[in-house]
Amino acid sequence: MLKLETSRHPMHIASLQIFEPPADAGDDFAEQIFAKMRACTDVATVFTGHPRQTRRGTSAVRWSHDTEIDLDDHLEMVWLAAPGGDSEFFRVLSGLHSGLLDRTRPLWRATVIGGLEGGRFAVYTKTHHALLDGVSGMRMLRESLSTDPDDREVRASWARQPASQAAPAARPAPRSGASRAADTARAARRSASAIRAALRERELFPVFRAPRTMFNAPAGGDRSVAVRSWPMARITDVAKAVGVSPNDVSVAMISGALREYLIECDALPDTPMLGMLPVSMRTGTEANERNIFGSAVCNLGTHLEDPAQRLRVINRSMDYNKRFIRSLPQQVAIHLAGLICAPVGSGRIPPVFNVSISQVPAPREALYRGGARLLATYALAPTLSGQALNFGLISDGENVTFSVVGNTATVPGLERFLDLFETALKDLERAAGL
Repeated sequence: MLKLETSRHPMHIASLQIFEPPADAGDDFAEQIFAKMRACTDVATVFTGHPRQTRRGTSAVRWSHDTEIDLDDHLEMVWLAAPGGDSEFFRVLSGLHSGLLDRTRPLWRATVIGGLEGGRFAVYTKTHHALLDGVSGMRMLRESLSTDPDDREVRASWARQPASQAAPAARPAPRSGASRAADTARAARRSASAIRAALRERELFPVFRAPRTMFNAPAGGDRSVAVRSWPMARITDVAKAVGVSPNDVSVAMISGALREYLIECDALPDTPMLGMLPVSMRTGTEANERNIFGSAVCNLGTHLEDPAQRLRVINRSMDYNKRFIRSLPQQVAIHLAGLICAPVGSGRIPPVFNVSISQVPAPREALYRGGARLLATYALAPTLSGQALNFGLISDGENVTFSVVGNTATVPGLERFLDLFETALKDLERAAGL
């Protein structure tokens, strides 16, 4: 993750949480939350690390852990300009998400954003992908919240947990790099026939067959961000009517939006665009581990005009790819994900996929921070070199949140995707007879 980062392509992930203050809150409630978060100075070990160069061992990079953390380097509060609507909000988010994290300090920052319409406030937290992935980051965010609306204690995701909660599961003794490499090589040989068979499934396993699009030009620089949520009930109704998963419907909304956006730009390819979706490979003993995932490359069916047909193609391809990735030995799946993602950085070869789509599960219960109810959580992912657009999906059982992150110069009018998601969902509802 550190090596994939360049000055023009930050490799941090981010979460955005939007809160509604309690009925008895004063005008300074967001400032109170900020002050209480500022008081969470006992920082967990994972949030004390930053890379340092070394000439010892098999890697040129090691983690260095700071013993004292100055939260003024990591926590800030900003206010939206009036009236605090989407335009002002997205402008602030875009600025926060564009900058690199300072590698001389622990690789995370958090921002409390006040002044949203209706008295709401938000907490934006970005962390380098080398420290956390979406699943482990969501777990830490969940642990900083409460299910009790009357609980006015404020916790922070970077704070150390009590020892009774934080005790790690017993882990086997570390093994040598040579031993791990030998195991991976043996697993790869056992998996070779499955990989060869998958590569013959041109429609269902379309890796290395992505068309060139405007989203796959060498690009970098400033990012644009836009977010919106949809009721889970609408998406579930389509899924039940058609016999697919709600995740398939959410991906079909993205596919439909991509198709219409590219038609408006007179840039729709004749062959289907491909989406890369990370697939968690954690076992029950690895809940606290980071970056244990494979990559499923799925057919998005963007060449098809019929939304019902697109949804069927997405369902079949998603189902095949996820089953295939999860059938592989864990280390083979992880290394295969590296092979899929790494070539994206080169402009001299065709893209392996066109866009990435991160799907992260969220807690299903109502959650609170200092008495303020959590209304929505959004996932913001990095855009790799040679890739100018990505999407994030989070479902909490009540809503599905969509986030869009794109290179400002390469993806003009990025907010347009929010309206196109709604159009795509209405098309799917009509196709499902709803």
